[in-house]
Amino acid sequence: MDGLGECIYNEGREDARDDAIRSVLLDYIDDQLPMDRILAKLQKVFGLTEEMSRQYYQKYSSKA
Repeated sequence: MDGLGECIYNEGREDARDDAIRSVLLDYIDDQLPMDRILAKLQKVFGLTEEMSRQYYQKYSSKA
């Protein structure tokens, strides 16, 4: 795969991963899980660091 094709492919994968994280996070919020449990689940399921899971939580929790 050439450089441009690889970039487009990787960007698509990142977008799909972000969409999945958003969907799961919003489901956890709808289920009224406490924030600390949501963060722990995001870290376990998606292999995120604590900081990354907090960033996703802040980004998407305001849209719940």
